[in-house]
Amino acid sequence: MSQEKIAELLKELHSELEKSDHLNDQETDLLNQILADVNNMNSEPATDIDLDELEKQAVIFSEKHPVISETVSQIINTLARIGI
Repeated sequence: MSQEKIAELLKELHSELEKSDHLNDQETDLLNQILADVNNMNSEPATDIDLDELEKQAVIFSEKHPVISETVSQIINTLARIGI
């Protein structure tokens, strides 16, 4: 169930990224890295994902990009629930 939820949230995040034209290059790179890290968690040790760093980034995005920030926060919460 949690893997399915993560996949759903990643699709939502990807969709929001495609819709947003207000991201600068650094923000786009950061979110693409988040997507890559979470997508690769099946092939790499899950402990490689830094939830603290993801939380910091969600806070940074919260003011300018609340939907993206909320989606990243949901991904963080789901990862935490499955023990990442």
